[in-house]
Amino acid sequence: MIWVRLVQKKIFRSELEVLRKNSALSSNSKMSRYNPFLDDGLIRLGGRLQCSDHSREQRHPLLIAGSHRFTELLNLQVHIRLHHFGVRFVLSEFLTEFWIVIGRQSIKRVLHKCLPCKIANNPRGQQIEAPLPADRLRPSRPFAVTGIEFAGPLYAKVGRETQRAYIALFTCSTTRAVHLEICSDDYC
Repeated sequence: MIWVRLVQKKIFRSELEVLRKNSALSSNSKMSRYNPFLDDGLIRLGGRLQCSDHSREQRHPLLIAGSHRFTELLNLQVHIRLHHFGVRFVLSEFLTEFWIVIGRQSIKRVLHKCLPCKIANNPRGQQIEAPLPADRLRPSRPFAVTGIEFAGPLYAKVGRETQRAYIALFTCSTTRAVHLEICSDDYC
């Protein structure tokens, strides 16, 4: 509340003086359409929710300026607490306690500087794929062009003895069919 009081004194100095005198705000004031009033030295919004069951903070939120550094830090804290959700979620969370003058622009400004959001929303580079080899494009019999790969060693128990075994993987380049063979140390 101390920080909110300082922000309001700095940004809304003339409006605070008028409200302390119990006078009406001028029509060219940014705040006049919010029907503000003073509550314990803090500016709160009037509004039409007096008869609702909501808490006092929700019915009459505190008014803060979107251009102040304190508001930016508050926006960032709420944005991080909400796991980097967007403008609408941050703004709706704020409306439970605060009313930010030019709130959307203020939140957008903070979210635009958020590094994890920039990284997550950054367009990925599109790599151009290499052309397919001619062997994959021409019709041919299965396994006419083959790729071979070995996997292992695997350990197999034969009787009481443990032997090493490998897997030979044959891949057809045309049909992408796979053939597996088990090889022992004797064949390798």
